[in-house]
Amino acid sequence: MFLEMEQRNELKTVPIFSIALAVLHDSLRQKDDRIEELEEALRESVQITAEREMVLAQEESARANAEKQMEELLAAMEKVKQELESMKAKLSSTQQSLAEKEAHLTTLRAERRKHLEEVLEMNCLGALDILERPPERWMMMEGLILMKRPSSEVRSKALSHLSMF
Repeated sequence: MFLEMEQRNELKTVPIFSIALAVLHDSLRQKDDRIEELEEALRESVQITAEREMVLAQEESARANAEKQMEELLAAMEKVKQELESMKAKLSSTQQSLAEKEAHLTTLRAERRKHLEEVLEMNCLGALDILERPPERWMMMEGLILMKRPSSEVRSKALSHLSMF
């Protein structure tokens, strides 16, 4: 009887072991599945991190290029500003020189006008003097005027007029 009971206990323990083994096997399978899920999540996370780092590197490169361009533009703007200042100085100098030359030209025009008035006055006085002279003097003056003409024929006429006096 004892033997029978032992056999019955054996039979009872076999199903308990198989159930425990099945539970352990199921637990290991779940853990393996969970490990695979975590490994996949880790791979995705690493890929996302790598992509983000690439994007950040590209953004950093773009920012560095933008800063470099900004510095170049600021340098170019400073150069243009200096050239503008130089041109302003030259313009000021040129305007001052122009004003001086215009003042000198105004003075020269006034002197010319004065000289022309004097010449006109002298011509008028000379004409009055000629008009007051006797007719012989008229002929002599006509001879001098004819001498000033370029042709030799006219000069010979003038000399003949002068020789009469």
